[in-house]
Amino acid sequence: MIGSFTRKTAWNRLMKKLKAKAAQSSGFTLIEVIFAIIVLSIVSITLLEMFTVSTKTNAAAGVLDKARSLCVEASEEFRANPVGPDPLDLSDRGESAYLGGFEPSTGESGEIIYTKYYDRHWAETDDESKAEYFLEIIVTKTELDPIPVSYYPESAVSLSGRPGAVTVSSGTTVRLEKVDESGCWLVIEPNSYEILQDKIMYSDASVAAARTAMIPIHLDCSGIDVDTEISVINEAGSLTKDGDEYEAIADIYLCDVDEGVKVTVYTVKGVATSNSVSTREQKITRYSADIRVKETDSGRTIAQTGAETTLVRN
Repeated sequence: MIGSFTRKTAWNRLMKKLKAKAAQSSGFTLIEVIFAIIVLSIVSITLLEMFTVSTKTNAAAGVLDKARSLCVEASEEFRANPVGPDPLDLSDRGESAYLGGFEPSTGESGEIIYTKYYDRHWAETDDESKAEYFLEIIVTKTELDPIPVSYYPESAVSLSGRPGAVTVSSGTTVRLEKVDESGCWLVIEPNSYEILQDKIMYSDASVAAARTAMIPIHLDCSGIDVDTEISVINEAGSLTKDGDEYEAIADIYLCDVDEGVKVTVYTVKGVATSNSVSTREQKITRYSADIRVKETDSGRTIAQTGAETTLVRN
C-alpha cells in the first residue's frame, strides 16, 4: 500500500515538471510580438534620424570649410596682387591679376563688386543659372595723406616769410653770411634771403666742440640740364643759442635734379654738407575688400572676411 502511494506521488511530481517545462517553451504571444515590433520601430526611426542629422551636419561643415577656404584665399590674393595699379579702374584689369578672373560690376555707392560663381561641387562656372554659390569681393578706396619721395628737413630759407627752395642755375655760388650772434643770411646773387631761426637744427651734444647748428638750404635744381658745380661759401662761422656757441653748417639739399644730370657741391669756405632729394610727393591709396561667400538662391552669407592693401604712386 505504501509503495503504491509513493509511486503515485512521484508520478504527479514528474507530470508537474513536464507541464512547467512545456509552459516555458510555449513561444511569444501576439501582444509580445506587437510590442517588440513597436520598440524596434522606435529605435530604428531614432537611429535613422541620427544618421540623417549626422549626414546633414557633415555636409554643412564641408560647405562652411570650403567657403572659409575661399575667403582666406581671396584675402591673401587681394593683399598680394589686386588688379593692375587700381582695383577700381575697370579699364585696367590685368588678366594675370587675381581679380582679373572675376566678373566686375559697379555698386550704388561707386564701389566695385567682383563676383565669381561655383556649382554644387565648388567648380568654377560662368553659368549663373547652374551656380549654387558665389564669391563676392566688394572693393572701396580711401585716399591717404601723401608722403614725400625723399625725407629731408624743412628748408630754413625764407621765401616771402615761408620756408622754400631757391631756384638756382648752372654755376651758382651760395654764400652764407652772419648777421648777428644768432642769425645769418643766404646770399645768391643778386638776391639775399632770411634764414628762419626756428628751422635751424641745433645739436644737443654735451661736448662744446661737438655742438653744431645745421642750416637746411633747399636749392631747386630742376632747371639745370647740364653737369655743373655749385660753390658754397659759409662765412657764418658760429651761432649762439641760450648762451652756447654752435658751429654753423650749411646743409645743402639739391632738389629735383634731372636724371642723367650731375650736380656737385664744392665747399669754398667753412663747413657744408649736401644731399640730392626729390620734392615730389607719393600718392597713397588704401583699398579695402569685403569678401563673402553666399548661396545663390537664398543670398545667405556662409563665410565672410576682409582685407586691405595699400598702393603708392608718384
